[in-house]
Amino acid sequence: MQCTLMTKLGTGRFTKPAALSQETRKMITLLISVALFGGTASTASIPGLDGEDPRDGIQEPKPYYIVEQLAVNTPVGSVPIDARLSQRFSPEELSQISFHFISQKDDQGVDLPLFDIDKGNGIIKTGRVIDRDAICPHQIQCLVHLLVGLSPAEFFLEIRIIVDIIDLNDNRPVFSQPEILRQISEAASLSGARINIPTAHDPDSPAYGIDKYELISSSDRFHLEKDSSGTGLKIVVQPLDREEFNFYQFTVVAYDGGDPPKSASMLVDIEVLDSNDNEPKFDNATFEIFVLESLAANTTIGRVSAVDKDAGDRITYRFTQQTLDRFGGLFGLEPHSGSIYLKQKLDYEQGDMYILTLTANDGASQALATVYVKVEDSNDNAPQITVNTLTENGIAKISESAEIGTFVAHVTARDLDTGDNGRLECALDNGHFEMEALRRGEFKVLTATQLNREVNPTFHVQVLCHDRGVQRKTSSAAIDVQVLDSNDHSPEFTSDLYVASIRENNYINDVIITVHADDADYGLNGDVTYDLHSNAKSLFKIHPKRGEITANAVFDRETMHSFTFGVIAFDLGAPRRSATSSVQVRILDENDEQPEFLEAQYAFGIYENGGPGMKVGEVLAQDKDGEGNNEFTFRIIKSMAGTRPEEAFEINAKTGLLRTTIALDRETNPVYYLAVQVTSKRGVFPQTSSTVSVTVYVADKNDNDPILDWPTERNSTVQVPSQLKSGDLVAHIRAHDIDIGDNGKLVYSINHDQVTERVFDINPSTGDITLRKDLTGLNDDMYNLAISVSDKGHPQRRTETMLSVTLNDTMGRTDKPPGVIITNHNTTIIISLTSAFLILVFLVFIVVFLLKKTLQEYKKSPVKVSTSCALPQKDSHNMLYVRDDGRQNYTEPSTSYQLYSNRKLADYNEIEVDASPNRSLKRSNIQPECSNQVFTKQSPYRDRCSNDNERNSSKMRRQIEV
Repeated sequence: MQCTLMTKLGTGRFTKPAALSQETRKMITLLISVALFGGTASTASIPGLDGEDPRDGIQEPKPYYIVEQLAVNTPVGSVPIDARLSQRFSPEELSQISFHFISQKDDQGVDLPLFDIDKGNGIIKTGRVIDRDAICPHQIQCLVHLLVGLSPAEFFLEIRIIVDIIDLNDNRPVFSQPEILRQISEAASLSGARINIPTAHDPDSPAYGIDKYELISSSDRFHLEKDSSGTGLKIVVQPLDREEFNFYQFTVVAYDGGDPPKSASMLVDIEVLDSNDNEPKFDNATFEIFVLESLAANTTIGRVSAVDKDAGDRITYRFTQQTLDRFGGLFGLEPHSGSIYLKQKLDYEQGDMYILTLTANDGASQALATVYVKVEDSNDNAPQITVNTLTENGIAKISESAEIGTFVAHVTARDLDTGDNGRLECALDNGHFEMEALRRGEFKVLTATQLNREVNPTFHVQVLCHDRGVQRKTSSAAIDVQVLDSNDHSPEFTSDLYVASIRENNYINDVIITVHADDADYGLNGDVTYDLHSNAKSLFKIHPKRGEITANAVFDRETMHSFTFGVIAFDLGAPRRSATSSVQVRILDENDEQPEFLEAQYAFGIYENGGPGMKVGEVLAQDKDGEGNNEFTFRIIKSMAGTRPEEAFEINAKTGLLRTTIALDRETNPVYYLAVQVTSKRGVFPQTSSTVSVTVYVADKNDNDPILDWPTERNSTVQVPSQLKSGDLVAHIRAHDIDIGDNGKLVYSINHDQVTERVFDINPSTGDITLRKDLTGLNDDMYNLAISVSDKGHPQRRTETMLSVTLNDTMGRTDKPPGVIITNHNTTIIISLTSAFLILVFLVFIVVFLLKKTLQEYKKSPVKVSTSCALPQKDSHNMLYVRDDGRQNYTEPSTSYQLYSNRKLADYNEIEVDASPNRSLKRSNIQPECSNQVFTKQSPYRDRCSNDNERNSSKMRRQIEV
């Protein structure tokens, strides 16, 4: 599209003749060419008149306008606000975005770092005091093109911003010399000669540059004019007469376009010489020279020549002062030959044309010519590649979890050559990445595959660019990519189960085992920390970094043989990842436990007369130590209370089974007290032992007949008065049975005949014989009674004797007390029996005293006391009672019988036992103190009852032998 825009000369302001559509506003680009006095032509590209960029819906900010000379850190604009980023990103996303400059360039693409940007809020500020006249001298417009990039990679976006730097009139015009001297012949002045003088220099923009010159002189023979190129200044001279004035001086003043204008002045001295009829004259007013930029320094590129018709005149060539000021470093002029040469190699990309103004002087007058030096491009520039990773250190940082197509870096490639020499093709040398063109010479590098830090933590990517010249030039630039770790790996233990051991009775902080887990991630994501499951923390500790597990308690193998717990390894990433393994700690045994009996004391019962080898009972013990430390033996160590159990019993050293060595006689020893010791085996250090008291009750068998104390064979007659009446006592039968219980309970009876049955009666319990009728009137003087005394045992045993009852008429009924009439020859027997009875009472007292004392000593011993109950082997269906004093009682035949413990007097524990042969017992309804316990069949020959009145949850047992 073409349209006409008009500009006001000197101001650079454009106006449009008609309204432009929105589409037209976006498409218009103006190319402006400005030629300055004595300088090169400059161009400026002005983008479309509307700032909207339709790409991605992003509103690129309108140009920022700032004046030069602002202080450092002066705000210029806000990228998030002016680019309306809130329309694209959420507030949370905006808070994560960082802002970076990808590039800052002038219109020619030269880097121009003038500004800073706050990475967090995107505010652009001046980075230094900007001198517009230093970076854009004489330019109508001074534009800086900013390319802002957003990071991190997932938010990458390019935003283009133009900053227009407005000029201030901060420079005044300057002449290169404060005073100059020019010579002219009086003859030359007659033909309207012109004298070249240097122009003033002002680096401000054209609006504030040199606006006009003024010549101030008292003479009217001089005035100013610009040369045809517009870059030079001449003094037009009116005819002069040397004889009238040979010297003139005037002032030339230069004014800029400011308001008020700034100015500078230069003194011009004119010396009038004698006549020189002809002035030098160049062959051409302008010269054009074409130069390859590849020419070396000191190479002659052209020659100018001028002629002077005056004979013998020598012409001298010089650059004007303004040309020397601007291009004296690039070009040289041989003063006598007019040859122009290079002082240094030219660069097409820095300038493609130079305008040189020079003079030819014959000593009296001079001529002016213009030389146009046009630089031709040669492929002498390699591509220039600029990489911007939007990071501080220039290393691109990409998360391994980033999606394919994530931004890595911005690449700018340019070639200062023209044509094919400046057209570039670029590529990457790594298939994990790809380049996407943004516009000519600009690319963005993106990820092409899913990255894995654990496989490739870094990449060294080469950007390769070459031009299309015949002799192509190639350049490369490196992009170092660091793959950032994402927490995509969990810690991994070296074993699923760690097995370790520690001896019991250890010390706190003893090292048990070290576990280890690896995490393939990096940094905090791979930094492994260890912890224990909560159930193990009271027993163990773990070093959070080393994984060293130590003891947090003193272990007892007898309480805990081993302990298995979980150990956790977790990283410090976000979110955390963890792994679990198991640790089994085995507690090694030490011989720190002594063998202990299962009961605090044992009591067994056995029937008398069983003979040697009869099983009494089994004492049980345990050693809580482990195998090798838990073997022990039993032995009987002593007897108590006058009994000699070592003569009556033996014990199996391994099993603890007690057996008789003799036939026991309850009537001789009804109870045995012995101590059994269990000792750890020889060779185990230290050797330990425990002792328990064992009581063996000898149960009675009905093996003794009742013994008649009276009547006896020597004393079997009783005399009674013949006047006795019915109910009177005739005699008292005395008998005893050394058996106990029912076996020792006696029943008295008379084996009557027809006569005695009518006369006598006997009390079956007391043995008292009384009359059934009066003796008066009876015909017989003597009666023979067959007395029978039997026990209640099974089978029943009895003793029989004869008692003669003689009636005595001489005895009065009240003269003799009813009872036993003892004849004179029995007096000795009575006295003997009385004495024996007293001695027996005394012996019983002594025995009771000793037993009580022994029991008190045992109660003070460390052996724990429990209630034990035992049942002797039975041979009949009876109810058997065993009291604490060892006495037994029997009931009538029954299918079951009761056994009472020896816990304490009258404090019985009831056990119900089936009396059938080979039946077993069973415990039921266990109560504290083993009171009122009922046992039914369970296991042959043995059962136990228990209570927990000794220690928490420990059970006391009663052993029953059937």
